[in-house]
Amino acid sequence: MTELSQLMPEKIDALLKQIGLTFETEEQPFSIDEFKQNIMCFF
Repeated sequence: MTELSQLMPEKIDALLKQIGLTFETEEQPFSIDEFKQNIMCFF
């Protein structure tokens, strides 16, 4: 997947946007406790 993302970043971004999956860069990273509480419950 990493090689593919480097070869076709615009097409991958367009596909992700089409299916409603977007990513944002944030200045303030969240804590590991916040990650465990809000993300790990889905796994």
